[in-house]
Amino acid sequence: LVNDDKGVVSITGDTTVTFGSTATVYLTLDKEVPTGFDVSVSTSVSSPYTAGSNNIGTISPSTVSFTGSDEGEAKTITIGTVDRNENSNETFAVEISLSGCTGSCDWADYVDMGSGRVITLQP
Repeated sequence: LVNDDKGVVSITGDTTVTFGSTATVYLTLDKEVPTGFDVSVSTSVSSPYTAGSNNIGTISPSTVSFTGSDEGEAKTITIGTVDRNENSNETFAVEISLSGCTGSCDWADYVDMGSGRVITLQP
């Protein structure tokens, strides 16, 4: 049996950001689910750069809580970037992962995560 009643958290928002600006992404739950859950937001950077090379700033918030009780429930995430003098573009992917559930449940029975989001940083 396949459970096709799962909700899906999708990511939308900025696809291109200038160094020194803030990227805004939105996490949206497409349908009501029987429990609340948390989503942890992290970033990874394409080679040869790393997050430690100061091209990515603060993720705010880094964890968001969904009640699960509202179809279309949405959360806003901002990701700061540091102003750099770069001659070429680089990309980083906003990867999201579930960190758990606020009730006594197994969140994987109710929610799937959509694909990540790639944002191009440009000088």
